[in-house]
Amino acid sequence: MPRITRPGRSRQKSCTACAAGKRQCNRQTPHCGRCLARGIPCTYIHGTPRVVQARARSPVSSDDTPASFESLDRSIPDLSDEFLSIAEASEPWFSGYEADEDFFSWMSLSPSLLGFPQLSPMEETPDIRRIDKWSKEQSLRCIKEFSRMFAKHRCTPFIHARLYEAELPDAMADAFTVSAAYHAKSPETQDLVFRILEKKSSQLAYKDYQQESIAELLAAVQALVLFHTIQLFDGDIRQRSIAERDGEQFMRMVEQLRVRAIELGPASTWQAWIFGESLRRTVILAYFMMDIFQTLKQGYCSNVPTLSVLPFTAGENLWEATTDASWQKKVSNADSTMVLYGDFASSFKRGRLRGKLSPFERFLLRPCAGEEYREIIELQTPDNVGNELLTNQCIVTNVWAEKQPHLHCSHPKTKQSLPINPPRMHPCELSTEKTSGNRPFGVEWKVMRPEKPSSDLGS
Repeated sequence: MPRITRPGRSRQKSCTACAAGKRQCNRQTPHCGRCLARGIPCTYIHGTPRVVQARARSPVSSDDTPASFESLDRSIPDLSDEFLSIAEASEPWFSGYEADEDFFSWMSLSPSLLGFPQLSPMEETPDIRRIDKWSKEQSLRCIKEFSRMFAKHRCTPFIHARLYEAELPDAMADAFTVSAAYHAKSPETQDLVFRILEKKSSQLAYKDYQQESIAELLAAVQALVLFHTIQLFDGDIRQRSIAERDGEQFMRMVEQLRVRAIELGPASTWQAWIFGESLRRTVILAYFMMDIFQTLKQGYCSNVPTLSVLPFTAGENLWEATTDASWQKKVSNADSTMVLYGDFASSFKRGRLRGKLSPFERFLLRPCAGEEYREIIELQTPDNVGNELLTNQCIVTNVWAEKQPHLHCSHPKTKQSLPINPPRMHPCELSTEKTSGNRPFGVEWKVMRPEKPSSDLGS
């Protein structure tokens, strides 16, 4: 009797469209990144890939979700009341992930930036599938401030102050109006502000951008990022439901923006670089924001592979340039480097980053580094310098060099000496004795100072 064998189970994990085109599929659900960007149906041979095995857990405690932040007028709602369980990943979502070559096709560098290294796939992805309470609180605090920042200063970490200096798109004019109205609202005007927000958000989300310029698409995505920071995290149930309803369309726009970035070409001028870097940061922020919300709602985020291969310019020198001449000088000195988010996070954890972290870099690092690296991140936060300077993992030393004192601390993992901002006091006022008063984490600390070199300071 012949032995009957069952046909072997297909090992194909990609969606049918990516498999047919022999392209790497990131296996996102309900649509992978390539299908989402192209607006085509996305199907899988064995059904939707199993990202998680969801199983009921006890309701999230109040300790697991942020409740309020001192610097904000409104508090984040207690999401544990609505999101009754957290999905638990049975295996890393990005297990076996390899970067799609299309991800790197839009990251070619300008001939004027030849000093920058060419980009290559990251060594590992930043692990923000699950983030701790401190990371969630810090990320949410920053995200909620974007609309206020734009209304007050016309710029954010992803919208350069000079980006719309020559021409202001309608989308950004609406974003400014809504942001300003939101942060000036009263109980009597709140309903009107939310109605305007809802109308403007829906108009942008469902507009056809196929025939629009990449500049118009960027402005629309930036405006929606600002709108969604309000809708998703304000606490109004209706606004959050609207943002969730429009979320898939919003991410389709983000993917279109990422794909169309190939149109940019070399950034040979300051204004071209401003546009390109604002675009790169906007794409990162869009994914970042939606992943944070997904983490709060479901307990995990599934866009880690995509987020990890998104590029940005590390260092703040080029971003903070105020004139074309200063930008050209910084470019010639190769003061900044374009990196992938995954590589940047990995380098930080391994103690390979030198110099001061920019606010944008600190924002990106908090969720993937976690509270374990809280001290080393907060050491370089200007608002905390002098107040939350030291912890039990970092001993600060006063190093005299070229007549200027510099504070250093040791990396918690590598013990590498890292420079940090000095406190707002003269170094001679720093005591070598243990300090008194309130200190972060309830830890006493002291400043170690070497002997004063006579050749440096004089009398």
